[in-house]
Amino acid sequence: MCYERVTWSSILALLRDDGRTGKATLKARCRDFTAAFEDVHKNQTRWRVPDPRLREDLRISASKAVIPAYRNFVSKITSLIGEKHIKYTEQDLETYILDLLEGSSKSLNHSRKR
Repeated sequence: MCYERVTWSSILALLRDDGRTGKATLKARCRDFTAAFEDVHKNQTRWRVPDPRLREDLRISASKAVIPAYRNFVSKITSLIGEKHIKYTEQDLETYILDLLEGSSKSLNHSRKR
């Protein structure tokens, strides 16, 4: 799906295991993921997809791509850098993905952390 590739491919690339385990690298990837996700959320909460079925399908597609990759990433890096640099839980991301494509300007509530 073109939407998924254009919107989420760079975010998913940040979550892929590239074999580098240096603390600074992992912290940077956490920071970069958070910034990229927040940027997508900021922009795409303003977008409106009028067809409710299509809007739901796009959200499901995003969730199916992002949530498992995020879960895997977090489980691998937590033992290396702790939870301090992990800003969002999986549930937070699910909730934020549900905000997308509604045509409103919701902002992320920071500090929903574990």
